[in-house]
Amino acid sequence: MQYSVSTLCLYNQPGASVSRLIRANPFIRNWEIMDDGYHCLDRRLVKELRPLRAEGVNFTVHAPFSSINISEYQPSLRNVFIKRVEKSIYQAAEIGATIEVVHAATPTIFSYFFPEDASRTCGESLAKLMDYGHSVGIEVVVENGVGPYDLFNTVEKISGILAAVPGAPTCLDLGHAHVTGPVDGFIARQPRIRHIHLHDNHGQHDEHLAAGEGTIDWKEICRLLRLADYQGLIVAENHNIELALRSLSHMQAALRDP
Repeated sequence: MQYSVSTLCLYNQPGASVSRLIRANPFIRNWEIMDDGYHCLDRRLVKELRPLRAEGVNFTVHAPFSSINISEYQPSLRNVFIKRVEKSIYQAAEIGATIEVVHAATPTIFSYFFPEDASRTCGESLAKLMDYGHSVGIEVVVENGVGPYDLFNTVEKISGILAAVPGAPTCLDLGHAHVTGPVDGFIARQPRIRHIHLHDNHGQHDEHLAAGEGTIDWKEICRLLRLADYQGLIVAENHNIELALRSLSHMQAALRDP
């Protein structure tokens, strides 16, 4: 397994510099760029990150999620959202990233009353984004959601939507899975886990605590990941760099513990 840190740790710091954060932590060689908010992956940031890639820093990208809903049923709106995510995928390729993480759906009144229609639309949108990603050399992985009305929050819903996208890779967000529960069911049954987001909570809300500071059973998680022979990235997705480093330290210790 390989370890990474998400720039979500800068999300609530509008004036902070992504490239400066990366240079200040040279021991971290893998970073997930959060293409959202004040630190979106625009041309300026692409220009700053390219030299870092040349220096051996590896990138993945998290697609924008604020006000983005690729399961939107109105075609004109959905096309706007898809184009925004496609732009993110293109920028990911520009910095030499390998993976783009996408949120499948945003709960709406429409998806509440017509979940089957919204789920079908979601599958169609994911297929388009994965095809586009393939065309520019980016693997698009779709992340399990959180909350009782999310279209993509259980293994059953995930499998149903991805039936329209055979072989689609997924991102297992352990914190989201713990709220929906149980996490071990996700590891055993979620289709083709290619990427993992690491954070903790108390099983009620999406808190993004450091691993070990909530109620996830990390020893059992690590046992199941070893059993599954998981070889992808484990990305600490916390609200500041100190929490992220604690998450990685806790996960590494738990993986060493037989």
